[in-house]
Order: sequence, then structure tokens, then C-alpha cells
Amino acid sequence: MRFHQVWDPDKDRRLEGRKPGSADTDIRRRAAIFGVNAYKGTGDLDEMLPHASLNEAIRKDWEKIRRFIPCRTSTFIETAPGMKKASIWNWGETHTTIDMPRFNGWYVPDGNPFSFPNGKQSVKEDPDALFLEMHDSQRGRIEGAIMRLNQSDITGRVVSISGGITIQTGVMIINTLDKKALLEKADQLEDSARLLVERLGGNLSDEEHAGLIEPILDQASFLRDLVKMSEHMRMKIPDTESK
Repeated sequence: MRFHQVWDPDKDRRLEGRKPGSADTDIRRRAAIFGVNAYKGTGDLDEMLPHASLNEAIRKDWEKIRRFIPCRTSTFIETAPGMKKASIWNWGETHTTIDMPRFNGWYVPDGNPFSFPNGKQSVKEDPDALFLEMHDSQRGRIEGAIMRLNQSDITGRVVSISGGITIQTGVMIINTLDKKALLEKADQLEDSARLLVERLGGNLSDEEHAGLIEPILDQASFLRDLVKMSEHMRMKIPDTESK
């Protein structure tokens, strides 16, 4: 991976006294990919999904998220035309320096934690590729929020950064998680792991168990933990079992 963290006190002085938004916790990031969420628009940076989380939601939960595109994210970037590096950060967090493409086009993220398309050049047919669209301001700099746009037949895959225009509304997860649905999904995952062990004859090595079975059980455990931690997350999960 080709990125490293840097700290710029001048750029982050405006963030003193702020804490990172609750929408960017590990639990909310992972919850976004399970297809059990609902979404709504927001202009509150503390609730708005950062680009990595929105990218996962677009990939895994497109039918629910598509009506909010175009939108902005709570991830910001600063660079200049022709520069090989950019400073990028989530709202309330420290800056990171990443490699920066010089031209608009299709790129695959290089593994950076923001899912920013800055790796190898690619094509539209590559499902891992995103289209990077850059617009510099009159002063020759690009500084602002990362946005997701639609463009002709490229639905939801345009990553736009601009030196001037910024969309004001982003996306947040709303409090509609269904306790019964989460627990049923956890049961299904555990059943799948058990059946897989049976089909393989129960003679799995430690490495095979770690690679094949444990990831499934981890997902099931996460869903159960999500239900238990709902109050901590300030999410109201309706107990549909009691209805």
C-alpha cells in the first residue's frame, strides 16, 4: 500500500475540540454492507457517511442508496492539478497523504482506507474500478468534499472532487434495523458454516478452518453483537418478535 499518515496542524486547527462523527465507527461501517439498513439524506457531517462507507453501501446496498446519488461525503481532499500527492481525511480525523492520478479516468483504489480511486488505471467493465472526475478552481487547487455522481450510464461510480462546487447533502444510516431480521441472518450464517464443515467431512486443518469457517462465524457474531449494542449506537431496533 502506498500511503502514509501526516499531521498538518494548520489545516486541522478548525477541528480542535471536535470528535469524529459517530457515523464513522467500525460498527456503522460494517453494518452498512449487510443490507439491513435504511438511509436518508443529511447535511450533518457528524452523521454523514465517509467515502469508504458510502462506497460499500453503493456496492452492497445499491437499490436502497441509489435515490440519494448525487451526494457528498464527509471525506475531504486537497491537491492541485498535476500534483502526484493529495491530502485526504475524514471529518474530524487526521490527514493522510496518498498517491494522486494526474488525469480523469477509471482507476482502482490502491488499498487506501478511503476507497479513493488512485491505483492502477482500468476500464468501466472492471467492477472494482471507479471513475475519477476532477475540477480545479480558478486558483488552480482542488479542495473540498469527495462527491459521488451519476454520469450517463455510469450509475453511482463517479467520484468527483471540485475546487468550487460542493453538493451539500450526504447520506446517513437511519434507525430502522430489524432485530428479528438480524438474528435470522445470523442463524443462516451459522447453519451455512455447520453445513460446510459437514460436507468437508469435518477434517479441516486449522488453516482451512480459519480461512473458510471463521469468516462466516465472525459475520454471524457481528450481527448478534449489533443487536446487543444497539443502545450504545443510539439506534432504535424494533423488537418484531413481540409483535
